[in-house]
Amino acid sequence: MASWLIRRRIPALILFIFMTMFLSVGILNIRIDYDYERFFPQGDEDVDFFKKFQSYFPQNDEVLYIALGPKQGPIWQDTFLVHAQELTEELQAFPHVDSVSSLLQLQLPKRTGISIRQIPVLKNYSRKELLNARKTLAGEPILKQSLVSKNERFIGIFVMLDPQVQKSGAPDSLYAAIEDKLKSSGLTYVISGIPGIRTQYIRKVGTELVVFTGLSILLILFFLWVSFRTWWGMVVPLAGVVFPVIWLIGLMGWLNVPLDITTALLPTILFIAGISDIVHITSHFLSAYRKGYGRRKALLITFKEMGTATFLANFASAVSLISLVLTEFEPLQQFGLFAAIGVMITYLIAFMILPGLLYYLPEKELKKSVEKKLLKVNWERSMLSIAKFNQKNRWGILSVTTVIIIASIWGITLISTNVRLLDEVGEDDPIRKQVQFFEEQLVGVRNLEVAITPKSGHHASDPNILKEIDAMERWIEKEPECEATFSLASVYRKANQIYHFGRKEYNELPKDSTLQQEIKLAAGSQGAMSYLVTPDDRLTRITARMPDLGSEKMNEFANRLKFYIQHNRDTSLFEYRLTGTALLVEKNNAFLTSGLKTELGFSILIIVATLLLLFRNPRMLLAAVIPNLLPVIILLGIMGFAGISLKASTVIVISLCFGIAFDDTIHFLARMKIEIGKGALARLTIRQLLTRTLVECGEGIVLTSAAMCCGFLLLIFSEFNGTFYVGLFSSLTLIIAVLSELFLHPVLQEFLLRKNRANELK
Repeated sequence: MASWLIRRRIPALILFIFMTMFLSVGILNIRIDYDYERFFPQGDEDVDFFKKFQSYFPQNDEVLYIALGPKQGPIWQDTFLVHAQELTEELQAFPHVDSVSSLLQLQLPKRTGISIRQIPVLKNYSRKELLNARKTLAGEPILKQSLVSKNERFIGIFVMLDPQVQKSGAPDSLYAAIEDKLKSSGLTYVISGIPGIRTQYIRKVGTELVVFTGLSILLILFFLWVSFRTWWGMVVPLAGVVFPVIWLIGLMGWLNVPLDITTALLPTILFIAGISDIVHITSHFLSAYRKGYGRRKALLITFKEMGTATFLANFASAVSLISLVLTEFEPLQQFGLFAAIGVMITYLIAFMILPGLLYYLPEKELKKSVEKKLLKVNWERSMLSIAKFNQKNRWGILSVTTVIIIASIWGITLISTNVRLLDEVGEDDPIRKQVQFFEEQLVGVRNLEVAITPKSGHHASDPNILKEIDAMERWIEKEPECEATFSLASVYRKANQIYHFGRKEYNELPKDSTLQQEIKLAAGSQGAMSYLVTPDDRLTRITARMPDLGSEKMNEFANRLKFYIQHNRDTSLFEYRLTGTALLVEKNNAFLTSGLKTELGFSILIIVATLLLLFRNPRMLLAAVIPNLLPVIILLGIMGFAGISLKASTVIVISLCFGIAFDDTIHFLARMKIEIGKGALARLTIRQLLTRTLVECGEGIVLTSAAMCCGFLLLIFSEFNGTFYVGLFSSLTLIIAVLSELFLHPVLQEFLLRKNRANELK
């Protein structure tokens, strides 16, 4: 195989160039997407119900929230209100805007004589009219908290977008146009809501994709220069890490797969995976060349000895990543699939281009590398020192490892599953600040939905069903977590009060069936019912706004509500279901927690089975698996002690780290197998075999781990918490993995094998 690669180096380079040109075109089709519903488990009955529910009723997830205020003072100023009125009319004229609601458009029904008319709350902006408006809103607490901030410095404007354009590029351009209009108005404003969060999110992903790709390249160039001190020592490895990214992103473009917060990590991950392969191969080639082998012979030795090890290292990383396909979440499935494909692409490209590039390097450049030792470190002496330390401190190493494992298991029991909508952005991020403003001053951006389906023989507008809805709504609105509660019962109560000339004692469900029927007809003719009940009167809802509580508090509230309904309402009349994005987030966590066990189990099974087929010694593999589980166990323990929740981004970290940890071990085992073959003649003891192995592969393990660690550390500068944790924990995993490989792994091998002669391990 090695000689075949070298003989076919020219055709391989030509094929590589052709494939690169073809896949590069696909990059033009790439797009960035933020559809949070993709993070809900696919095929789940609650998710399917929510999608159906969305088709019946408009959701606040399609609303852009704007808080608009004057530069100084409260909103009750005629100049500000005139300006704000003009602005809302301009917003209404924007394409893809269905409607604009605010205090300025608000009309309330009022009975005058025998007729009911819609009376504007603000007819004009005289002092008397403004005082009347404030008084009117004081009697309508639900409207006031939605339309006027608590400090009365802002009015709430709600821009309902066309649901059909939510998943296209139109909302992004619309958001930018609205933002420009608000900036040019000269007024103070805060903008939020899911469409706004989505657009700002996409901007951040796009910016970080460019920034971290560029920084990764610069960091890799710096590391390669420090390591090899030659121009080719930078260019050759860089080619092996840049082109896999081009291939993968181009492939995603051809397949119309978007980038999101998960897949946007792929370029950096491939840079890191690619540098591992290239540095291992290049340093091994230089090592053989220094020993006096000619260029061709050095290449033959390199690809013969490193081919299998490099393949297995990439395969282990690919398996740990592709295990994410077993989750219920489309973004994680896509990330796992394309990350695994990308890792194997790095292997393919390395073996397509390296034979040709290394074969045709100028002789003087190779001699420079012989004269300039990598990092000017005496690797043989360093590895011998580590081997002696291991031999003298075997029981100490095992004891320390045991204590760390016990402490980590304790930390694992403390892992939280509490997740918030904005967990991926930092505390000081503008997106979070905007949401917090609306939660504190107006209303939360999340919805609680209680779907109510009357049982056979009943309808939503039946008096007994309305009575149950009314009781549930009143219970919900008393809960501190909820605000702006609204239901079919609200409409009937308010209509009954209006019919009786606004008298407060009539703010209750109408007792007269004739009046109830009149209300139903009147509300239906004005379209008010479409927001709350289906045309067949068979499905209705109670809706309330909520802050971003977090999944744990949301789950506690949901359980209290369910308990109240089950024990205090007549559920023989109706079926109910709690739904909405806030509640589905909690369900995500349950899937993630159970799915993580499946993913890790799958990864361990496939990797160990593959290694067992190749190395055929169970005790050798047991000694190898334990050091690779250690970084993941420590990582989970740290998450527990640090209060870091288990969510999509941290599940990616765990899967990624498991594959990273195996990289060093596979190179160690592959080298050990080579030395075992030599040991059959030299009659080496196990201790001598392990020392020889450490000396031969220690340099590659340390160099590649250092390069990968530097690459991952770049991600700690991300504005996304998920990306930050990928960088921090991956770097930490690499440090633990390399220490485990240099110290714990050899000790375990010597302890478990217990054989005196290396050739007995054949």
